Amino acid sequence: MTRNEILIVSVLSCVLAIPFLNKPFHIDDTFVLHITERIIENPGDPMGGTIDWLGHEKRVWKVTTNPPLVSYYLAPFAWLSSFSEVVLHCAILPFYWLFGIAAFSLAKRFNRDPWFPFLFLITSAAVLVSGNVMRDIPAAALATAGIAGLVYGSDRNDWRLSGVGASLMGLSILSKYPLAMLMLPIGLFLILRRKARHVLWLLIPGAMVLLWCLFTAQYYGMAHPLYLLLEKSSSSNIMWQDKFFSAVMIHGSALFLVPALLWVALKRRQIGWMGGCLLLTLGLVFWSMEFYARSFDWEFSLWLALGGILLCMAVGGAGNFKSPDSVLLLSWLVIPLVFSVFFIPFQAVRHQLPILVPLLVLVFRYFERRRTAGLRAGLALLLVIQLGVALLVHSADYEYAAAYRDFAAHASARTDELGPQIWYVGHWGWKYYADRAGFRQLHRDGPFPRDGDILIWPAKVHVGDVFSKLSRISDRLQLLETMTYEGNVPLRTMSTDARAGFYAVIRQRIPYRFNWSSPLEVFRVYQLGTVDSVR
Repeated sequence: MTRNEILIVSVLSCVLAIPFLNKPFHIDDTFVLHITERIIENPGDPMGGTIDWLGHEKRVWKVTTNPPLVSYYLAPFAWLSSFSEVVLHCAILPFYWLFGIAAFSLAKRFNRDPWFPFLFLITSAAVLVSGNVMRDIPAAALATAGIAGLVYGSDRNDWRLSGVGASLMGLSILSKYPLAMLMLPIGLFLILRRKARHVLWLLIPGAMVLLWCLFTAQYYGMAHPLYLLLEKSSSSNIMWQDKFFSAVMIHGSALFLVPALLWVALKRRQIGWMGGCLLLTLGLVFWSMEFYARSFDWEFSLWLALGGILLCMAVGGAGNFKSPDSVLLLSWLVIPLVFSVFFIPFQAVRHQLPILVPLLVLVFRYFERRRTAGLRAGLALLLVIQLGVALLVHSADYEYAAAYRDFAAHASARTDELGPQIWYVGHWGWKYYADRAGFRQLHRDGPFPRDGDILIWPAKVHVGDVFSKLSRISDRLQLLETMTYEGNVPLRTMSTDARAGFYAVIRQRIPYRFNWSSPLEVFRVYQLGTVDSVR
């Protein structure tokens, strides 16, 4: 990369996240920050203590599904800033930069023009909204940079560059376990290129994971990855077909490239190829309708169809399927996709982040097979539309996250009126701000509130099984007031009634849905009384 390219890519990779630096902590941010707080207290025991993330308290190391590297990284920033939203989001910006630099360098290696693949990546709602302070952007950035280091290291026979790439791969796995799957594509690539010595560098991430396993076995009685495989069920009541449809649909909603793909295929008179892709996609849509008991959701079906066409066309961009480049790109696309379908309990937009780079590289390899007049203008228009939608989605998600921060502050300011003991139910970002406000979480197994205590229950936040054994509590709830947050952006990212689920895409939910009627959140404030007084 030239100096000018590095400068431009660096600025563009980070600039879109700057308007959202004060975004409230959201969804799994709370879990990451809980471990961060634990690290500040006891750096040698990152997953010690308990947390209520499912409605009842449980040991942290048995609840978390990923290692704590990102929490270690955030710990000094959190300690120095007292967990400032702006500071911690600024701490994530270097990973946006690394993701952009790595993606651009790989696009430059595999494509004639790297700018469009890079721009479509950083303007995708999948990347822009997924930052928060979760593990996903850091893990995807480290893995992509690791693959870039190993690819260029093998190209130049530069052992040091390959060593850096392998180390970054190891750090990505210590951020999110599923990134270990990416060792297979890069390993195949190096073997096919007869770079056996460079393959040995993959012992570095293996050794890093082994050391982590030994550490957790010593402290917690079992290697954490082994516990997840053997004792903590990674399955759910969500069938693999649902996760497959959701994964394909996520890609269709994240990258606005299908109109250009169809137009290029038509201009090149590739009628047979285009017709085959459309038939496969039509079959996919009808299969999904049959699976969902003939339930038709036109928005879900639209994004599913666009995702199906996108994946088909990406395969078409691979060219010679036997070449090491094609093997790397296709296996990088397919292996994480299959893993997310069969081994991850549910789909989410953030789970598909590691796939975006090979998907974009393959699509633009298809575009580059032959020059097509007017293509750049069409891509520029689609890029502007994609960026506009991504900014809307991020603005809507910001509003949703802000509802919990604002209401926690509002309720905290009314403790003289509501009473000294305020309880709450619910997790995600709401849990973080409720804890900070001094409210007490209600657990399934106690302790329990007394008569006269206040309970706050947000209608749309995840509460787990907290009330499965607490009928005597729910029978005593007397509604005092309700506060509804409407929101200004007519779009929802997490809403059961709007069937949107950016952070949990299941059962025909889509990552974002335009909606003018569903409120962001409804907070209900209850007082506990005797059964007779409630009656």
